[in-house]
Amino acid sequence: MYSSYYSTPYTTTVSKAATANDLGGVIATILGLGVLFWLIIIALSVLTLIARWKVFKKANIDGWEALIPIHNDVVELKLSGIETYWYFLNLIVICGIGPIVLTFWKNIALAKAFGKGIGFGILMTFFPFVCYPILAFGEAQYVGPQTNETTINKEEK
Repeated sequence: MYSSYYSTPYTTTVSKAATANDLGGVIATILGLGVLFWLIIIALSVLTLIARWKVFKKANIDGWEALIPIHNDVVELKLSGIETYWYFLNLIVICGIGPIVLTFWKNIALAKAFGKGIGFGILMTFFPFVCYPILAFGEAQYVGPQTNETTINKEEK
């Protein structure tokens, strides 16, 4: 009576050990996904670089300046109306929250300089491969740095 309770209604088979072909397939899949990942990253980087070139052209800056790594950040700070010494102070304090704060600050100010809002500037920080093409190929025009003083002066007039 108890023996039928514990007996299994199906037969069990012993699984075979993984062979070299199975392992090779797994490795090929992982490598293929890695190559696909890097191709996507390179494509998004090239798209962002082309869009930055066009953004610089919209702001009457030579497009080739977008190609120089540190120089393009300094130019974007100027376009945003932020003093360039902030970038170099940021390099001194490379560890910590300083670079993150400066990136948000620059992107929000740059978005305002192109007539966009704070939300667009925050999105520029997380999704530059989407937001730079919107600025470059969309209807956005460079209106210059927007500060509280310029907003107050516009309201008074």
